[in-house]
Amino acid sequence: MDIKEFRNGILDDLHFNASINGTSPREEFLAMYANALVEAEEFEDFEQLAYEGVGSQNKKILIDGYYYSELENCLVIITCPFTDSMDVQSLTATEAEMHFKRARAFVEESRSGFIQKYAEESSPGYGLAVDIQKRYSNVSKFKFYILTDMAMSSRIREIPGTMIGTATAEYHIWDITRLQSLYASKTGKEEIVINLKEFSERGIPCLQCKSLCLGRSCICGSLILRRGRCLLSCCLATGFGILLIGTVITGVAVFYLVRDQNNCFFLLVRVGIFPVFFIQSTTHAPCES
Repeated sequence: MDIKEFRNGILDDLHFNASINGTSPREEFLAMYANALVEAEEFEDFEQLAYEGVGSQNKKILIDGYYYSELENCLVIITCPFTDSMDVQSLTATEAEMHFKRARAFVEESRSGFIQKYAEESSPGYGLAVDIQKRYSNVSKFKFYILTDMAMSSRIREIPGTMIGTATAEYHIWDITRLQSLYASKTGKEEIVINLKEFSERGIPCLQCKSLCLGRSCICGSLILRRGRCLLSCCLATGFGILLIGTVITGVAVFYLVRDQNNCFFLLVRVGIFPVFFIQSTTHAPCES
């Protein structure tokens, strides 16, 4: 099934559900996509909340939902550009930046008290604005998500993080192609593809010391910092015939290089009491002399 056929099927279902529930196709799309991400454990929760307004210096503000992760001490803000068009439209880098700026403006104008001062107390976003200024004033991270029925432009690469006060801010795009991949996955979760050469020119090499192989801790640390939550949520260690052949301890996690009964090598990551597999997909120990 190509992306256009998949999307048309989704839109047909959305319009049908909207007519039954007395909602809009956009609301149905947002609820459907967010629920899929909750099931895939990308989201922990989701609260639909639509707010649109104008902030200081005429900054446009627009959000469609949120949730707070107590585990990560993170506030997640969601925006949903929905076209409902016959053909698949492309989400450009400029458009993505615009939507992220509008969502980010909600956080910034809430922290400054602008929304609380000028918005109606009965408006949907007023309560969240108050919570951002008080209850969520010490979050360590903000995550901004775009959920869209458009296809992300191939020119969009990884979006660098920024800072909001002392908190880091991350930016994520889930388009219609990622939704299709999510639905097609046998596990109900998006396949995680990690290019280890992003961390090192030669991937994750190991230093051989007799029969002991140790992964380089700086690369392992970068990996867990950038993709740790996905690894934790998607891969639990099974422990079938595993032989421990190396250990690396970093300030973030403990990494074990292990080998199973089929002589396949794995990188086992432990954060606190939570073990996970990162499969290295090789039948030979990746060692250097």
